[in-house]
Amino acid sequence: MGMANLKPHDFIHDIWQGVEGSTVVSTNGHTQKSAIETVDNKGGLVGFGRLFMPNPDLPFSFHLLKNIALVRGDQATWYMPSNFTPAGYSDWPFAAENDQ
Repeated sequence: MGMANLKPHDFIHDIWQGVEGSTVVSTNGHTQKSAIETVDNKGGLVGFGRLFMPNPDLPFSFHLLKNIALVRGDQATWYMPSNFTPAGYSDWPFAAENDQ
């Protein structure tokens, strides 16, 4: 892999690769494609962070398995002081393509 193709966190995978009992969790703004490529090529785990809230079926991997686009979400509705409504937290539907 040429230097131009390295991602800023690739060196972490290289350091910890092969260290018994270690697992790297990559959470660097992955897409479906980059998440699968990272796990396939580097190993470890992938976390989605900000994409977790607007994609409530993400823990079941339906988005990744069925090639369903990830919803970006509206960060302006997250962590609003005195907001006791479900807006931004639990008002996200499961993907229409999810037949589970």
